[in-house]
Amino acid sequence: MPRLDLPLARRIEACTAAAAADLARMLGRIRPGTAAAAEPIAGGFAIYAGIGSPLTAAGGIGLAGEVAETDLDRLEAFFRARGVTTRIQVCPLAHRSLIDLLGRRGYRLGGFEQVLVRDLTRGEAHPPAAPDPPARRATPGLTARPVAPSESDLWIRTAARGFFEPGPVSPTVLGLYETMSVLPDLTRFLAFVDGEPAGAAAVSERDRLAMLLAAGTLRSFRGRGVHRELLRARLAHAREAGCDLAILTAEPGSVSERNASRLGLRAVYTRVGMVFDDRGGAEILLHY
Repeated sequence: MPRLDLPLARRIEACTAAAAADLARMLGRIRPGTAAAAEPIAGGFAIYAGIGSPLTAAGGIGLAGEVAETDLDRLEAFFRARGVTTRIQVCPLAHRSLIDLLGRRGYRLGGFEQVLVRDLTRGEAHPPAAPDPPARRATPGLTARPVAPSESDLWIRTAARGFFEPGPVSPTVLGLYETMSVLPDLTRFLAFVDGEPAGAAAVSERDRLAMLLAAGTLRSFRGRGVHRELLRARLAHAREAGCDLAILTAEPGSVSERNASRLGLRAVYTRVGMVFDDRGGAEILLHY
């Protein structure tokens, strides 16, 4: 597993923040009514992709060096102007000045997010999974592959339902999945059980870094190995595409984290979600 240091953290944070910013900007072009936007600030980006969107947050802040009071002024003004709480995903290797500023300004803890990494320059294209209990072994007839051109709408519906079931999918979030379908550096995958759609996911490639994202399993197929099969397929695709590193973010202790660890991804650091509300409230930082 790669050793955590500042260059690795900078690479991961820069790629993930830039990818999220590109997605928000594309959303703004495709759906102008969303007013989606991204603004570079202090080495990262402040991102707005709609109220309630998991992308509406700041990332990559403070990895390029010291963060000034004026940087946070701009960041908070960006979110305030759009009527949303300021959310920042903080890397533990961010410059100390960012931590000090957040403390002085009264930011509150909003949540945690594990950043898991796998070195793709070693091992098999399809890394073997650690043994599972019999109840969790993969379902016969389970496959995962990149989507065909005619399956774009199927991927959007499956990905959105799989991620949010049993809750409803908001138009804001649905717009994100539709926008992902036109991003040039993103490859989408579908999983099937005996030919029936069971789950969906995607991988975004940037500077030889493969970002595993947007995974969701339909409720009726959960617990049958769909998520792991989508992970295996995307890791193989990323390695064959020449990526040297794969990353995935997950809530600590989640099924996603356990599945990723079985396929060789290991947590290298934990992002801390910090929130600030001018009205004195706090909101949980959503992860995507």
